[in-house]
Amino acid sequence: MKNFKKGLIYAGVLAFCIGFGAYIYCNSIKKKIPDKLYIYKQDKAVFSMDIPVVGTVYDSSNNICADNIDFGKQVTIQSGNTGQYYVDYKLFGLLSVARTHMEVVDEKYIYSGGFQVGIYLKCNGVYVVNTETICTYDGQNVVPAKGKINKGDYIIKVNGSQTDTKEQLLQAVSESAGNSMDITVRRDGQEIEEQIIPVKNVAGEYKIGIWVKDDTQGVGTVTYVCEDGTFAALGHGISDNETGKVLDIKDGMIYRTRILSIVPGKNGEPGELLGTIDYREDNIGSIRCNTDKGIY
Repeated sequence: MKNFKKGLIYAGVLAFCIGFGAYIYCNSIKKKIPDKLYIYKQDKAVFSMDIPVVGTVYDSSNNICADNIDFGKQVTIQSGNTGQYYVDYKLFGLLSVARTHMEVVDEKYIYSGGFQVGIYLKCNGVYVVNTETICTYDGQNVVPAKGKINKGDYIIKVNGSQTDTKEQLLQAVSESAGNSMDITVRRDGQEIEEQIIPVKNVAGEYKIGIWVKDDTQGVGTVTYVCEDGTFAALGHGISDNETGKVLDIKDGMIYRTRILSIVPGKNGEPGELLGTIDYREDNIGSIRCNTDKGIY
């Protein structure tokens, strides 16, 4: 009986080791398989993964385009028409382990930039730069927003009304007469509702103790322009100086600029352009996205 129990334990340990080893091996295989590929129309994609998997290529309608592809050796796939495709991989031709999404696209040409522009961005909500202490008319020091509104939040509604500008927020606070306000903020993609009671400062004005902005501007360099007129600039996102977070924007525009001075970059430190933006003239482009890779 003891030997039987020992045998069961050994068998269990062996099964666990085999299962764990198989899991590690499958993961190592997955790491060699790309999640997504872009291929030009009527071009070739060369795979040199050297892994024991067999692949099948499907189009967006799940029709088989190529079958039983041995990725244990170098494989060349000839792309067809533009569209969405995917490759399913099976380990030893039996166990599904991964999928690669392939998009066949037309070849595009871009023109290198290198010229400077003025940049204006409109925040997607009223951005909270920081909180502050208010000295009230009766001599108390309070922070009405403490624990409720954080720097980096976006105020999007006040008392149920959409709030896009700091002027709208200022007016709502001023007209509150010290009554509780329902303020909706967007924080890390989540909408949060808070109640804040404005206080009267020594000047007799109602405040909730926050610094805000609803836009930002600067000067930067256009990286490239596409054939259709779309562009990319900067190579990095426009962030708030206080939080370091890339600003969530509603839209933006680029204008002509006049560069006044250039601060050269150093190792680990980007350079800086100082200039003026000519808002009197029509804008020369629209901004739709502000990402950590640049503005587009």
